Amino acid sequence: MYHAELGKGAFLNGAKLSVSDAQNLSSSILCSEWGSQRDATMDTKVRNMHKAVLASRGIRSIGSAALSCCMVARGSVESYFEYGIHCWDVAAGELIVREAGGVSASPDGSPFDLMSRSVLVSCCRQVLDETSACIERIPFDRE
Repeated sequence: MYHAELGKGAFLNGAKLSVSDAQNLSSSILCSEWGSQRDATMDTKVRNMHKAVLASRGIRSIGSAALSCCMVARGSVESYFEYGIHCWDVAAGELIVREAGGVSASPDGSPFDLMSRSVLVSCCRQVLDETSACIERIPFDRE
């Protein structure tokens, strides 16, 4: 089971987690999700996936925001982004990433906002900034 406590680290079944030591997007594996909505945002999501796969070593879709964050925290992927999520989808995962040594933000690079319906977490600031630069923004109303 994954867990974290602010200031005390992140763990999987008692073992301390640590993010990947990758330093750039071209050597990174990304993670993202399509979400449940099949609306006008799909075209932008397709473009984002296309840009992300070309800029990186590959892209994965796990099916869960929390588990995608945990994949970053354990060093299995280097960055995860998604638009349209809800606060309950990502609250725990974002903390787990930070406690494992990673960074978080909104996909536009601004400070992470739990209620913004978007997330970007990465193993380091450089990978986060490069991921942010390669994806288009998708506006969602705040929760």
